[in-house]
Parts: sequence; structure tokens; C-alpha cells
Amino acid sequence: QATKNRLALRSKLPVWDKLPALRARPPRFFVADHARFSRPGPGVVDGVETLAAVLHPGALAADVAARALRGVLKLVVTEEKEEGEGKASEARDGSAGGAAQRWRFEPVLPKSPPAAAASPPPAPRVPTARCASALVATDAGGLVLFGGEASNEVCGPRALRLADVWTLGAPGGGWAPCSYPSPEWQGPWECGATANESVPTARSNHAAVACGAHLLVFGGWYLDGATPLGDAELLHLETRCWTHCSTVNRGPPPRGNPTLVYSARRHLAIVYGGWDRRELLGDAWCLDLEAWRWHEGPASQPAGKLQGKPQGKLQGKPDAGEGGPDARTDHTAVLWQATPDTEHMLVFGGTTKLGASQELWALDCSGGAPGSWEWSNETPLPCNGPWPPPRTSHAAAIAGRGASASLVIVGGQDGALGSGAAAILSDAWIYGPLGDSKGRAWSRLDWKGTYPLQRCRHSMVVVDDLAIVFGGFDGARIVDDHHSLFCAPLNRVGAQGSSGAAGGDPAEDGAAALARQQERWVAERPLAVEELPADDRAKAERSKIPLAMAKALHRHAVKSTPPRDTYIDPDTGYSVFTHAFLKRRPCCGNACRHCPWGHVNVPGRKGSDEETRKADLEW
Repeated sequence: QATKNRLALRSKLPVWDKLPALRARPPRFFVADHARFSRPGPGVVDGVETLAAVLHPGALAADVAARALRGVLKLVVTEEKEEGEGKASEARDGSAGGAAQRWRFEPVLPKSPPAAAASPPPAPRVPTARCASALVATDAGGLVLFGGEASNEVCGPRALRLADVWTLGAPGGGWAPCSYPSPEWQGPWECGATANESVPTARSNHAAVACGAHLLVFGGWYLDGATPLGDAELLHLETRCWTHCSTVNRGPPPRGNPTLVYSARRHLAIVYGGWDRRELLGDAWCLDLEAWRWHEGPASQPAGKLQGKPQGKLQGKPDAGEGGPDARTDHTAVLWQATPDTEHMLVFGGTTKLGASQELWALDCSGGAPGSWEWSNETPLPCNGPWPPPRTSHAAAIAGRGASASLVIVGGQDGALGSGAAAILSDAWIYGPLGDSKGRAWSRLDWKGTYPLQRCRHSMVVVDDLAIVFGGFDGARIVDDHHSLFCAPLNRVGAQGSSGAAGGDPAEDGAAALARQQERWVAERPLAVEELPADDRAKAERSKIPLAMAKALHRHAVKSTPPRDTYIDPDTGYSVFTHAFLKRRPCCGNACRHCPWGHVNVPGRKGSDEETRKADLEW
């Protein structure tokens, strides 16, 4: 009140209206406790902060500014027409138009709203719907989610890379088969960082694995979705503190879409594959978590070099000296501990220079220096029963232990099947028992129609005999919250015996043999230009006949043993059915390019004749 009285007196001075602070709208006139400025001592620091907060709004951190402005008042001036009565004591005549200025003081900081008398309990917090994240099972039995890519619809015109950490807890009654469970999410974690390091780094398409009391994260794509990451980061799962994984030497080059497994027996983490937007990578690296030193693994195939046979057919084991698998990305890798002293990293599928793969490779990492480890191609020829079709961006996990363990794969995509949702696979497979080299076989899991399988770029862990699948992309958008998480049992289709393993009985009946043949049809990849013999390809490139290359592809496809069902049109990139495929069924009426029936069922077309059939066959 004393300040107001002094202000009333000073406002009558001639220079009052000339003060810039008062001519400004709103006025820049503030009242603060003089003790902050006039008494020497630590309180002067408070005065400096108050001046900074008043004169330079936004220059201080929010919490510092709030403390500095506590108790500070600001002058508020309003102009009203004089009515001759009811004027407050603070009013004074204006200089123009018979207007009166009224001024009052208000706190700079707004008053906190009163607490509601009763409010409903807050809705349970759940992580944003996402894909390309990492769901990891820890040694303590918990499930931890880190990072990923959020939906454009949620985060604006550009996808958002995330750096949040969540704990996934079991529903109240424990995990049970359910297409829409209600788990107990906890998060996002409030994590610290060692020495104020700028960690964690937001990323997607990364690899993560639990290493004892730590979560190790490597690779992925940065905020722009185009910058590959190469620095490993560690999260201590008990203190919830992040740190850079400082090593004594240089590690793997930056990459997105790698895989990462951990050997508790040797305290090693193994990174394999990925790509850096220039080339596919096929190198393996080992991180010694005791010496914090990176070691290069066994020599791999040169990046980008075509090796072996096309992925359209199952490949047999390589000849001696052929080396490891072709460079690849978007594959899966899991660690199988066959015995207390024997470990293998199993790699399935992924994208190679030839497209989506269906190969299964094993890296023996049981002992010795990482450079001496050996790859083996576990893709048999002939296969013992059905085999999963080629895929990339799928999820995999190990179920069980030791010789009775099995490999589980779920979903994925194959661009050869089409674009968008047409490329997404809606199946799940289990391979085992891994310890039985002669009897192990693939079987479908009986999930279709019950669980939302159509997805790629998702995560999966196995808890007991249940697979927990989270997140993903369905070909059009990120899987929504309702379908994002499901829990399914590891029940095989047509399970036999107590183990449920699908056998390869040579005495199987005709129906079973046909079913196996149909599985092989699904697994075939279209013929590509790169697979043409050099002479045929050169001749087609020189030819001026329309569709010369497509005709060369079709001739080569139908003359193959066995004949190929499809090829890739070099002009459009679409998959085209060959005569070999179309002759196994009546004319579909869609005017297929290589119809052997003369388009007899195409509306408006005449029936077939011998000349039309011959012309089509010569394609």
C-alpha cells in the first residue's frame, strides 16, 4: 500500500507520462521487495535473477523464473470514459478524449487454480502406438520396452523416433492366451544420465538385449529417419541411469536394422547385419562386456555381392569355403544354448540383394576368438516338411531350453507379394526340437483367425509357453492400441505326440503331400532379370521388339525345372503369372498376359483357338 501511495504522488509529476516503461502497452512497471537489491549478501543473486526474469522473459529455466518472480507485482493500466462518479482513488485524468486511466497491481505469476473437490482416477498410462521398437525380457523376469517409431497421425507430418522406457507387467491373473490383454504398463521411466550425458538417443529399428543388470541398445535410425546410429548405450535397470557404452576401441560402423544377442556364459554381445542406406552389411561384431572391447567376427560375404542361388527356392548347405550368409538387413537373430558349453546364434530371413530370404543360418559362438567362429547353413535340401516362405521385418524368439528348444517366427513382409498390405505376412511358425538334427521340422502355429497376425516391424518375447507380440505396421498404418499387443500359445497345427512337433513321415498320404507342395508354392519367389542367363539377357536388351525382356523372362521361367510360377515385370515391377501357373486352373477372366486358355472367360472376348494358345505359349 505504501508503494501505491508513492506511485499516486509521482504520477502527478510532469515527466510521468514520458517514462518509456509506462508508455509501453502493457506497461513494463514492476514492484519487488527492495531487500533483493539493497542488502549486500547472497540475496543479491535473487535480485539479479528477478531482474533477468522481468527484463528478459524466457531467458531463465522455468523453475528458476518461477522462483525469481515469486511476490513480484506488475502494473496493469486500463482506460475508461469518465462518468463523473464512482472513480477509485487510484484513477487519474487522461490527457485525451476525456478518458481516465485506472491502474492496479497484479502478481506476475498467475494464481494456481483451486483443487477440484473430487476428480476421477487418472486413466492408466500406456505407451504410444508404435512400430520398430524393442521389447526385451530381462534376467529378473520383467519385460522392458524401449524406443521405436510413432504414428504420423499421432505425431504430425513426420514420424517421431522415441526414447522412452516402459515396463510391461502381466495382467492381474497372469499371462494367458488373449487377443487383447490388459497388462499393467508402468512408465515412462524417469531416467537419469551419467555425468549429464545426452542419452538416451531417440531411435527406431534398433537392436536391444538385456545383459545382466543392463539394457544394451545399438544401431537404428535417428530422428530424421535417415541417419544410422553407431554408438551403443547402456541403461542400468535398477538405478534407471543411462550412459554411453564407452569402449577401448572403435566398434561397428553405424547401421539401422541390425540384430543383437547376448551370451551370459561368456558375457558377450554379438551384433550382426543391417544396412547404412548405401549397402547391406553382413559383418558380425562381438562386444566383450568385461574388457569393453569390440572384436570382429568371422569374415562375411562382401557387402552387395550376389552369392549363392536365388532365394526363390530353398538352398542347401554351402560347399566348403563358401563362407557365411549374404549381407542382409531386417533379419532376426536369437541365441540358442544347446548345452551348457555350446551356443549358436540362429539367423533367419531378412532382405538380401535378391530380396526377402527364407534361409536359416547358425553361427557357432561357443568358444575361441570371435574371428574363428564358423557359419553353417541350416537350410536343408530337401526340407523335412513345410518351410516358411521368405520374409523380412519379422520377429523371432527362442522357446524352451537346451536340446528341446524351438525357434519361433511371427509375421513379416515380402515385397514380391505386392505393395502395402499385400506384402504383409499373417502367419506364425515354430521350428524344433533344435537338438534333433534329423527330426526337427517347421510347423505352423494355430493362430490365424484368433490373433491379429498381419504385421511387420514388431517385437516378440516368449514367456514360458506363451508368445507376447507387441507393436508393428500392418502395411497401411501402425497397428493401433487395441490390436497392438496379444499373447498366444505355442500350439502347432496338426501337432503330433507330446512335443507337438510336425514330422516328415515318408509314408504320408496324398493329401499331406499336396499340402506340403502348396507350402512350397507359397515360398517361391518370382524370377528376376538378374537370374536370366547372360546371353538371354543381352539378347533381350538389344532387341527392339516390345516387351522383349518380359518375354525372355517368361521363356526362362517355363523352361526351368521345375517351372517357375511368376516373374517380375522389368517395366512395372509387378509380379506376373506364367503359363506354368495358369494352366493348373481354369481361365480366371482377368485377361492374364500368359493365359493358356485364350481368355475364354474374359467378358467381351471370343473363345479360345489354337493360334491364340500357341501365341501365348511362345511368350
